[in-house]
Amino acid sequence: MSSPETTSGLEAVAVARVRYGETDQMRFAYHAHAAVWFDAARTELLRRHGHAYRDLEEAGLWLPVLALHVDYHRAALYDDELELRAGFRPCRVAGRPSPLQFEIAYEVRRGPELCYSGWTRHCFLRTCADGGRRPVAIPAGLRPLLQAEETP
Repeated sequence: MSSPETTSGLEAVAVARVRYGETDQMRFAYHAHAAVWFDAARTELLRRHGHAYRDLEEAGLWLPVLALHVDYHRAALYDDELELRAGFRPCRVAGRPSPLQFEIAYEVRRGPELCYSGWTRHCFLRTCADGGRRPVAIPAGLRPLLQAEETP
């Protein structure tokens, strides 16, 4: 897989370097850091499409992770430079695109080598007057990025 499977064809690219403190005794990046690198890629993807986390939160919107999936292809090693890729894709519920949830696909690469791939599922929550948070529809500005290809 050379890029995340997305419906929009859009990717965001960020770069990370495996730091010593992120490795185990074998110099392999500790497996849980894949989730941290996915978060960095998601943050940059949203920012590039005009939806920085800070702006969302100031507007009373929150973006929790509902699910996380990681496939480990090969270990990243100490001091490796990693390319972080991400792309939006719709979430299907009962065979239909969900108006409330979406997914982001990820790849973490060391040059041409795929180290990790996976996805996260999200929804938006809005802060209510009582201080609670309730699910809301995906903001209009993000919907075009999530449009699924219609099949006959």
